[in-house]
Parts: sequence; structure tokens; C-alpha cells
Amino acid sequence: MPERDGRSQEAGGCARAAHVERVRMLDTRLAPAALEPRAAIGQWDAARGRYTLIAGTQGVAVVRRMLAEFVFKVPPAQVRVLTYDVGRNRTVGCCIELSAEIFTPGRVQRNTSHTGTWFAVGELDGYYTPRVKEVQSILAHVARCDVTNNIYGAKWTKLIANTMTMGPHGLLGLRNAEAVALPGIAEIAIRIGQESLAVGAALGFRTEAIFGLRADEFAGSNEENLVTARQTLMKHVGGRSRTAPIHDHIKGRRSEMEFISGLVSRKGQELGIPTPGNDAVTEIDRQINDGSLRMDRSNLELLKARIEEKASRSIVREAGDGENRS
Repeated sequence: MPERDGRSQEAGGCARAAHVERVRMLDTRLAPAALEPRAAIGQWDAARGRYTLIAGTQGVAVVRRMLAEFVFKVPPAQVRVLTYDVGRNRTVGCCIELSAEIFTPGRVQRNTSHTGTWFAVGELDGYYTPRVKEVQSILAHVARCDVTNNIYGAKWTKLIANTMTMGPHGLLGLRNAEAVALPGIAEIAIRIGQESLAVGAALGFRTEAIFGLRADEFAGSNEENLVTARQTLMKHVGGRSRTAPIHDHIKGRRSEMEFISGLVSRKGQELGIPTPGNDAVTEIDRQINDGSLRMDRSNLELLKARIEEKASRSIVREAGDGENRS
């Protein structure tokens, strides 16, 4: 008679099997439980020539862009992505600094210390509300959490820091400690940060003290604040960390730099603001994505050359525009 737990049946089955494979597997202990159902409805409107996706997603703009550009190969105007039961009244803005890596199932390497981990939360309209203070009190159990009345500015300031670090470092395949030590990379980072700052200012964003910095620590000139943000971020993530685009490239997936450095490039083009540093980072990252270029420290010299080339073209273009106006 078999045992109640079925182990005798299992043992008998293994004994009679022509081949038995034994494997020990490690799996992650992280199990995110999304509230959204893993379901979607797709519609094609032949009369209008438009696709519509109804899905539980937290980023309709990103999904729309990816579907239009990478899946259907159509202009974004031909794609609609709808997510119901969300909106400003259900949304609290958040900005975060936490670096971690996972390449082996079940093993998470946390790079940012608990004292360096930082959140900022804020209402989209800038008001201090009971719910945002409650969110702060919850997050404060695991990290420093600030409440801001300038969440858009905080997020753009974080994006500036990302363009200075994720952008150039992601092309090299190096750990952050190795990347920051390379000759000339600090100057490139500040140049890229100045571009991102200029685009953000033109869009109406006001920079914000981030990463737990006090207001007086972020009260210098624009260049001094960029240096402070970069140095603070590198200190928090630690020397052994590798920036997110490197994770993407190693795992064979497209990096997110199209939506970071690439965003600055596109907005700069719309506003007439030259962004040669962000343009060059985005261009080289695309080459790594499509497999025509490998991550390597030699890409730093390529980046320098591309930036100077694009900056020269921008100067010539501006001179031509000036002649046409005169």
C-alpha cells in the first residue's frame, strides 16, 4: 500500500525509469505579486488603421512606443494603449536609488547599502497629503524617504544623474569603480549632465536635491550640483556595482537607454537644444543592442570622437541658421 505522501510511488517510478535525471536548482526568493491580471485585449480598427491594446500596465506610454517602434513598425499615432482604473487620483510619484544585481537564480547582490538607499515620494500636484505622508512612513522602515512638492523635478534630476553614469558606463562593460577612474570620463559625464539639465529647464523642470542630500549640499552652481549628484550616486551604489544597461546587454535584451539618454536627445531636438553627448551615447548603445558593437572600454574613445563630431556639426548648423536669418 503506498505511503500517504506518495513517496513510495515516486521511488518505484524512478527505479523503473529507463533514465533518471537529477538536478539541483536555485530559484529566486523574490515573488512579485502584481495586482493587475495577466490579460490583455487587442483590437484592430481597419477603417482607421489603428491598433488598440487594453491591458493592465503601469506604463502606457512606454508600451505604446515599444509596440509602435519594435513590433508593428508603425507611427505611434496608429497605436493606442489603454489602462483603466488608474489616473492621477490613484497615483503617487516616486523616485528611487537602489542598485542590485541578479544573474544567478535565488542570489541577489545588493550594491546600495541600507543607509544609502533613498526614496522620494510626492503628489503630482505638489500638495502634502495624508496619503503621501503615510507612504513615507511605510518606506521609512527600509530606507530614507523624503516627501517632495517637486516630484517631477526630482525625477528629472535623477534622470540627469542617470545620463551621466548609466549612459557612458553602459557602453564600457566595466564596474562603476573601474569606469569612474578612466581618464576623461568625468568631463564627459558633466558635459552630458549639462545637456540634460538644459533640456529639463526648457521643459519647465526645477532640479531638486536627491539621494538624501540636504538643500545646502545641493546649492552650488549647476556644474557643482552635477558633480555632487554623480559622486553621491557612485558612493551609494559602491565600487562592485554594474550599471543597468550592462545587465541588459549581458542578458541579451535591449537596454533602456533609449528612454533615458534617448529621451534627452529627442526632447533636445524638439526644443532646438544641441545634445551631442546624449546623442552619441544613444547611437552607440543602439549599435550594442543590434550586435554590431561589443561593450568594451575602448568605446570611451569612440564616445569622445562621436561627441566632438556631433558638436562640430551642431556648430556648423547653427552658423548656417544664423546666415539664413540674416
